[in-house]
Amino acid sequence: MDVQKILKHLSKDQIEIIQKLYFMGATQAEVSKDLNLPLGTVKSRARAAIKVLRKFYNPLLSFVIMIRTII
Repeated sequence: MDVQKILKHLSKDQIEIIQKLYFMGATQAEVSKDLNLPLGTVKSRARAAIKVLRKFYNPLLSFVIMIRTII
């Protein structure tokens, strides 16, 4: 399954948070401030998105997390 098909299972809010956290390297606190959301909301949306991503393509998520730790 390709990334675009997987992303269709996420809300726009979840996609935005995942992009900022894992592709742009922002912290949860930075995302919270940037999006004017409570930190708990950012954490819960990220956790829910990761749960969906794991369900569809665990190797992709592992790769993203590995890249995030290198950057």
